[in-house]
Amino acid sequence: MGIEGANTIWAATGPNGKLFRINIDGQGNAIFQTKQKHLLALAVGAGFVHVGTSNDGLIYRVDNDGKGFV
Repeated sequence: MGIEGANTIWAATGPNGKLFRINIDGQGNAIFQTKQKHLLALAVGAGFVHVGTSNDGLIYRVDNDGKGFV
């Protein structure tokens, strides 16, 4: 999990490899999904999140629109 500002929590999951954005009201939605089984690491930056995966050990940079780049 990671915190962005005062209003957003990010949560990385497994076994479905999803990244969730959760707002201050507790409402969350999956904004990114990878074919990797688990998202094991998460780092929040300004306007993006880095997530690390299992299996192939990839690191994705995911923007606020949910677009991921390796």
